[in-house]
Amino acid sequence: MIRLCILDEKLDDLDLKITRYVNNNVKEVINVAIDFLEDDNGFDIWNIIPINTTSIDEENWLRMVYDLFNMVRSPVVRDYIKPKYQYLLYMILDWWQECVSDETELLLVEIEEDLKQEIKKKYVDEDDECKLLRTITTYEEYLSILFEDQDFLPEQLEAMVTLYLRSREKFNAFFGDVDLEEYRDLMPNDLKEQYDENKKIKKKEELGENYVAPSERSQPRSNEERLNATLLSADSVLRDLLDICESICNNKTYDYNQSENAINDYFRDMLTAKGYAQIMDQTRHGVSNRGDDAGEVDILLKKNNREVAIIEGLKLDCVNQKYIKKHINKAIINYNALGTATFIIAYVGAINFKAFWEGIYSYLSSYNYPLKVRKRVETMPYPNAAVRYANGVLSKDGYDFPIYFIAVNIQQKRVNEE
Repeated sequence: MIRLCILDEKLDDLDLKITRYVNNNVKEVINVAIDFLEDDNGFDIWNIIPINTTSIDEENWLRMVYDLFNMVRSPVVRDYIKPKYQYLLYMILDWWQECVSDETELLLVEIEEDLKQEIKKKYVDEDDECKLLRTITTYEEYLSILFEDQDFLPEQLEAMVTLYLRSREKFNAFFGDVDLEEYRDLMPNDLKEQYDENKKIKKKEELGENYVAPSERSQPRSNEERLNATLLSADSVLRDLLDICESICNNKTYDYNQSENAINDYFRDMLTAKGYAQIMDQTRHGVSNRGDDAGEVDILLKKNNREVAIIEGLKLDCVNQKYIKKHINKAIINYNALGTATFIIAYVGAINFKAFWEGIYSYLSSYNYPLKVRKRVETMPYPNAAVRYANGVLSKDGYDFPIYFIAVNIQQKRVNEE
């Protein structure tokens, strides 16, 4: 589900019902669009996006429609979706509004009376009105409440990119929290060329004239350069995984009582929401522990048909050395023929998380890895109270690759409220 910007960051049970109601309406609208796209009636994606100034082609737009449908029907509340998905969602909602002449028929799911009464009880204002109820039952409001802002729309985006090209200082002053790289696919081709060239020039200024853009190199010039590129890519995945760890800690639906597969699904769905296009879960990949069949990868991330990350999740309520060893060996040996960056995530149900991390880190530090250790596992600064992580570098037949261990405490603590 997509988070509604009219609700607080921490969602209670009623807020989740409200979010589910709005997303159910959005799901039905997207489903209508899919029906049109799948019928042999001459209708195509350009009926929804009449002017395409982006570099996204028809095939990718169509794939994104199905991605978007899966996002809104998922029980997982997304804290963030990529600008290109926001743009597509906006265009679908706008298209549906143009299709339907009777405003009363725009919302395809009727709100239940019990939910109405709950909302009125909690959200009635001083004038004895309930603006929130009116908002979620007015289709036109959906073009606002599903988006923090609308900087993904062509006019606003062009203004943002133009300001960036003219003055980075002014851009940072007005849009300091905006990462334009997230909007690159939506940029008009002419502005995208200028943006890329501007980035290249700035990079040369920072790194000197010997800098060569990665796109201009056919192959890394050394194994060290290749490892640095792998580490850079893995660091991006790591940041996203840490964000998801924080998100699951704040999600009341998920705690240690959930199955390992359900938690894996949460991570997969959140990675999809962050724009990872090629995500394979429970994939037959590699060899089993017995060596007689393919093993199952929890999540395999690919980019341009190349493996960029293997993610292996396991539930732990103590430092179960035998179980941890099994998952380490599966992830770096059985699954990992290519030496792909590996992330092992422990979904922890420990009451004393500090003691748990100290115990598992001690075990990982002294573990007898079946591969050569290029850089011993080291703990990193704690991102928050519920997440810990460490990393190291292993070598497989002379090919170095990083390994990351992440622990996220999803043990739900309850205190009695007076």
